[in-house]
Amino acid sequence: QRKAAAIGLLEDQWLQAPDTLHISLHPIETSAPEQDNHWVCACDAQWLREALQPLIQAGRTPLRLIPEMAPTLQGETDHVFLMGTPQNAQLAWCRPEGVLWSAWPNPWPLLQSTPVHVLAEPAVLELAQKMTGTESGAVRTQTRPERWLAATQSGFDLAQGVWSQTPGQRWRRQALSAWREAAQHPRWRWARWAVAMCLLTQS
Repeated sequence: QRKAAAIGLLEDQWLQAPDTLHISLHPIETSAPEQDNHWVCACDAQWLREALQPLIQAGRTPLRLIPEMAPTLQGETDHVFLMGTPQNAQLAWCRPEGVLWSAWPNPWPLLQSTPVHVLAEPAVLELAQKMTGTESGAVRTQTRPERWLAATQSGFDLAQGVWSQTPGQRWRRQALSAWREAAQHPRWRWARWAVAMCLLTQS
């Protein structure tokens, strides 16, 4: 029902028919309890199938679909990603309202009075520093693989509709996510040290 309502509200804003899109809803955790707010994520369905086909042919069914860039939570500082080349730079502005994609420098004038974290690919790092009028400490370098790796730490999962999983697959995905967080997230650092010390004292 939520998805049908979202399609009805946004159909006029999409540049193609809804049945050619992969559409996913993701709840906004910071919404008030009485509100039922969701982010609407959409991409071309054929493009997604073609992108995932090599994995499927290799026998690797995707358990999770993650957006490369996602909205920030309410209260978090906005993120601005600068990508591409100095001649053809692109900007992605991640904020609680969603993700805005634009050619550089627009909408940079709107951001000059907004606290933001700026992350730039190496090829456009100097451009970002010149346009922001800041030193290198205020603009952080981030390569494309680093951005992809950071995206895996988000709580987004857009595997819905034809890409949704069975209960067993969802349990496996949740178990893998919990294991990955325990093994990598800084908040579990002391717990990992404690486990390692227990193993060493037992050996």
